Amino acid sequence: MYRTIREQPIVTLTIQRAAVIYPRAWDAYDALCWVLVRRQPSGASIQGTANIYHLHKQAAGPSGVPEITVIYTASDEFITLHAMKVG
Repeated sequence: MYRTIREQPIVTLTIQRAAVIYPRAWDAYDALCWVLVRRQPSGASIQGTANIYHLHKQAAGPSGVPEITVIYTASDEFITLHAMKVG
């Protein structure tokens, strides 16, 4: 069973702003979500007060696909995106 992606409002705003600059920002975001729901959290982890935060970095690609870095938490049901940097 795959988990559901939930995004904080700042993540939505970040990807909307990036789409103005990078023509394939939404494609890169969709690919990022696809990867996150299908595998166990990996990469750097940061112990917070109540959660373990994970950092995932997706490399840039050709034809306007930007680099994306995201900080997220994972539970059995949800992947929650807390912050994102595009470019």
